[in-house]
Amino acid sequence: MGVQWFRGGGSAPLSASVAIVGGLLLAFHSINWLCGMTRLENLIGFVHPKFDKVEKVFRKNFHDGWEREGAAIAVYHKGELIVDLQGGYADKSSGRKWTPETRTVVFSATKAVGALCVAMLVDRGHISYEDKMSKFWPEFSQHGKENITIDWLMSHRVCGT
Repeated sequence: MGVQWFRGGGSAPLSASVAIVGGLLLAFHSINWLCGMTRLENLIGFVHPKFDKVEKVFRKNFHDGWEREGAAIAVYHKGELIVDLQGGYADKSSGRKWTPETRTVVFSATKAVGALCVAMLVDRGHISYEDKMSKFWPEFSQHGKENITIDWLMSHRVCGT
């Protein structure tokens, strides 16, 4: 005979199962409410037909909760604008929707763009990670920084001031 968990006489395994399932449903509902599954109602812009998967992923980011309010993406390929999408809200509390004119703060996103540019220059043979910064920026070598390499700067092993 199992332990009586409630006055109705249910067994421990059944009561525990109900509690676990109920807890999981509550957790899923709470996460869904807090984090996402936002419906993207106002997607504007265009995507070149060869790159339509970008739009699907953009929408999925909203649905899955990765974008809680608004976002935009523009992609150029060989000088041609192939993706230009905006959606969601610039300010959800006021109902202001994201538009092509919406400004945003990118914080540290430029670090990745800068690293990509340097990697492309290395890949194309224009520079090497072992090159000293003073080769390209002579004034940088002041105050004992003459031996600092691009690699050191890119891996944040030295202060660039």
